[in-house]
Amino acid sequence: MLTFNTFTMKRILLLFGLFCLGSTTVSAQFAGTPQAQKFSLPGQINTSQYNATRLSNLIFERFLDQKEKKNPINFEDIKGSPYSPAEFVSGDFYLYDEAPVTLRMRYNMYDDEVEVLENDGRITSFLKVDNTAFKIDGVTLRPYRIIEKGTQKRVNMIVLNDGDTKLLLRRNAVLIPAEKATNPNQMDRAAKFVANETYYLVKDNELPMEFTGKKKDLFTLFPEKASELKDYIKTNKLSLKNNGDLVQIFDFLNDNT
Repeated sequence: MLTFNTFTMKRILLLFGLFCLGSTTVSAQFAGTPQAQKFSLPGQINTSQYNATRLSNLIFERFLDQKEKKNPINFEDIKGSPYSPAEFVSGDFYLYDEAPVTLRMRYNMYDDEVEVLENDGRITSFLKVDNTAFKIDGVTLRPYRIIEKGTQKRVNMIVLNDGDTKLLLRRNAVLIPAEKATNPNQMDRAAKFVANETYYLVKDNELPMEFTGKKKDLFTLFPEKASELKDYIKTNKLSLKNNGDLVQIFDFLNDNT
């Protein structure tokens, strides 16, 4: 049985091996012992330790002007949370068909990372690797390849329905910067995180395609089932704006395909 620290080391080595096999350019820095090894990938967060203030530092770099950087707002003053759930909870990590490993995890919606709270208090994060999955607070997350602005990338998706036609939800947090009042009748607006949600479908093992969640687009995507879907939605008084109802619709679709 793997211990937490043993698993962490095995995780790093395994992910390194998987990316080598995938012909991704990997840089490795060795410091004498296996425990000191650190693997990194260009453009991705590695599984080694990073500073606990990393997220707030990134926010200041991306969104705050030079004046605000000299007098930065506290991360705690930003309303909302970039994390789901807000705190680390017990969750399961899956790799291929191996038995799951239980870890303290949370999903960082701002940086699209699954973070792990190590026994020694360090925070590490998983690379987005095929054939992995995470179950956190009753929600299943998997990395998927998508095409965005003409470029292929991996993103973490919430699996709402895991049938032959998969229904996925991409949830990402964006930061709305603080805003100073422009006149005495207004109030300053605090910075806040806002979660955006986008649906995706996976058909015939193709890359996920964005789905608007509208009836007309659902019927267009499944023309041979359009009549049955219309009747089913009407009879059961379902709304495509409700995640639970949408999952039920895809249950029906997968059961009748």
